[in-house]
Amino acid sequence: EMGVGKPISAGLIFVSIFCLACLIFVPFGARCLLTLPLMLAAMLVGYFDDRRGGFSEYQLAVMDAAIAVGAAMVIYGFEPVALWLPIWKGTLILGPWLSIPLASGIIWLSINATNCSDGVDGVSGSLTGTAILLLGGLLYAVLGNEVVAGHLNVPFTREGANWAIMAFLMVGCVAGYLWYNAAPSLVLMGDAGSRPLGLLIGMLVVATNNPLFLLLVGSVILMNGATGLVKVALLRFFGL
Repeated sequence: EMGVGKPISAGLIFVSIFCLACLIFVPFGARCLLTLPLMLAAMLVGYFDDRRGGFSEYQLAVMDAAIAVGAAMVIYGFEPVALWLPIWKGTLILGPWLSIPLASGIIWLSINATNCSDGVDGVSGSLTGTAILLLGGLLYAVLGNEVVAGHLNVPFTREGANWAIMAFLMVGCVAGYLWYNAAPSLVLMGDAGSRPLGLLIGMLVVATNNPLFLLLVGSVILMNGATGLVKVALLRFFGL
C-alpha cells in the first residue's frame, strides 16, 4: 500500500493550527467560532480511527451524525431558514424541524465522502482545498456582500465574511501541508485530516443556504467518496 511505513494522522497538526488561527483572525463573538469544538471532535474521531483497531462503520456513522447535528444547530439555530435554489425565483422558508435534519444530512454526507477520498493525500488535499476556496470566495464576495447579494437577488448571509475567513485559513493550512508533503511524500493526513476537511466543506455549504452547492463544488469528491461508500456497504451487507 502507498501509506505503508509513513507516519499517519498529520491532520492533527494542521487542523489544530487552523483552530488556533481562527481564534486569532475571526472576529470574536462570530457564531461560526462555535463550530471549532466540532472540528476538533471530528479530528479526534479520525485520529482514534487511524489507530489500529479503529471504530466500526456503525460507531463512526453515529459519531459523524452527532457532530453533523451539532454543527447544523450551531449554524442554523432554531430559527426559520431561507433556502434558495438556482432555478427557483423565490426563497424556500424551512422551519428548524426540516432545516436541521437537511443540514445534518449534507454535513454527514460531506464528512463521509471526503473521508473515502483520502489515501492519496495530494489528490484529496488539492480537491478539498479547491472546494473550500470556491465556497469561501462565494461566501465573501457574493453571499456575504449585501450589495452583490441584493443585485443577484439571493439571500444575504450576515456571517458570510466570517465563514470565508475560516475557509481561507483552512486553504492556507492545507496548502502548507501539501507543500511540505510534495514528492517524495513523507506523511499522511489520515482520517484526522480528511474528516475535519469534510466537516468544514459541509458546514460552508450549509452556510450558503443552498444545498446544491455540495454537488457544484464537491462533485469529484462526492463521486469518489460515494463509490467508496457503496463499496463498503456492499462488503458489509452482502459480502461481495
